[in-house]
Amino acid sequence: AREYQGTWAITATNNAAAARSVTVALPPGAARHYRDALTGSMLDTTDGQLTLTLPPLFGAVLISP
Repeated sequence: AREYQGTWAITATNNAAAARSVTVALPPGAARHYRDALTGSMLDTTDGQLTLTLPPLFGAVLISP
């Protein structure tokens, strides 16, 4: 996770031929809500962690609103 001028961003990629779930531990002060810039879906953190499922051979670019 990276922060620039108050906006947080997370990128994730899946190079596998099958979908994969990943849980990311976020640093203190990170945003609690993210929008996927590729799909428009919203994701929320739980206890300072973000869990997402990535389709095969795809990725995600998450940005705090």
